[in-house]
Amino acid sequence: MKVRSLIVLAILAPLFSHGAGAQSLSEDEQKIAQTNFKTADENGDGQLTKDEFRVFIDANAAAQLGRAPAIKRMGMYDRAFGRIDGNRDEKATWSEFRAAAGN
Repeated sequence: MKVRSLIVLAILAPLFSHGAGAQSLSEDEQKIAQTNFKTADENGDGQLTKDEFRVFIDANAAAQLGRAPAIKRMGMYDRAFGRIDGNRDEKATWSEFRAAAGN
């Protein structure tokens, strides 16, 4: 495995993995993230497309939430989206995000 891949996994794993070691967000951070999610969800269907997910990550990065700043800095939007999209339907829901974030 390349060094870059190992670095990416080290950055993404705590936020986008299930169970022990997942980075939980505080209540205040969850509220901010949920507001960012709703704002990014342009059509209000409760699901984010990849483009909407990018807006969501950028907003979370601006708020310094979780690993969003690193995801933005490294341009790892697609990999992060893949970790969130638990049922592989090409949509990310709030419940999928919460599960991946350990909340």
